[in-house]
Amino acid sequence: MLFRVFMSKTTITAEALLSLVSDLIQQQVLELVPSREDPGTLYIPYMMNDAVEYYLVLKNIRVTGDLPEDFPEGSLVRVMEKDGRKGLLFALPNSRPALWFDECLSVREYYQYHRIGHFWRKGYEHWRMLVYMIGTISDKYTYLGPEAVNGMERSLLPLTGFGPFRAFSPVEESLDGRYPDSEEGWTCMRTLALEAGDSAYVKKMDHARLLMRLPFADRKRLEKDLEEALKKGERKALFLHIFRKICRASLPYPERRYAPAAEEKAGKERQEISLALKKKGFAGTYPLFTKEASMALALEEHPFTVAEIDYEGFAFGIRLMVWEESAPCPRILKREDLTNG
Repeated sequence: MLFRVFMSKTTITAEALLSLVSDLIQQQVLELVPSREDPGTLYIPYMMNDAVEYYLVLKNIRVTGDLPEDFPEGSLVRVMEKDGRKGLLFALPNSRPALWFDECLSVREYYQYHRIGHFWRKGYEHWRMLVYMIGTISDKYTYLGPEAVNGMERSLLPLTGFGPFRAFSPVEESLDGRYPDSEEGWTCMRTLALEAGDSAYVKKMDHARLLMRLPFADRKRLEKDLEEALKKGERKALFLHIFRKICRASLPYPERRYAPAAEEKAGKERQEISLALKKKGFAGTYPLFTKEASMALALEEHPFTVAEIDYEGFAFGIRLMVWEESAPCPRILKREDLTNG
């Protein structure tokens, strides 16, 4: 893929649709989302995250039977054709509904993701944010192929193989089962630490690797020590270095755009943040502000551009990551905390 082309819309065959729908059924994530404006249009989200919106659009649909909201495990589907129209026939435990259509479009749109922050877990949110962003890049690579990532993104992918970094899961579940340890992960983090000038962390990594080669080495304890070291204020330069690389990887992609009213509302909220920070003595331009050695970074939550597929109810919102000079970790503030404080 040429990285000046960030959006593709192509007509796909019924057989290609069948493959994608079968994949979604197998993972038990198939959703059929009707258009709010056109009753003859149906959306099927395939991969929706901060970095990519990949979905299918079925035109001029007609449904025979009752399509369930959730497709049970083991549901079967096949392609059929009748009177010049193509359809998907679902074999469910108690019914055989069919979804007929005239055309199926595959839509894939890539977006920036470095200004998005989800804070689902408290504590060390800055590292959890980086793990989430690297995981998002990894998902693009895994499910959409190498052409879905650029060179900078590809250079950061191995970080998922470094356990002490991966330990900062942005969700309650551990990521260890999803991303295995790898030599490339250790090499990637060591290189980043060297680039950031964090020689102390490089020494800790080298010492841990040396001990891991000894018989009966306690690998989990050694990795835990490296995880604890990432929590210290001395790792601020390393955090910022990785974050800047993620920003450079994300910047070539376009920003999400919404209806004029939504854009206007978001602009007003950004302006409120800027004015409130400047009243507190910060200088800079949105989203990054500084005051002496303190830093405030505005991070946003974005809904998907297709309103029908925004099934999790995400709305635009702003959080602030405020890192004061002497603090080992940043604080996360809501927009209201700043503007009312």
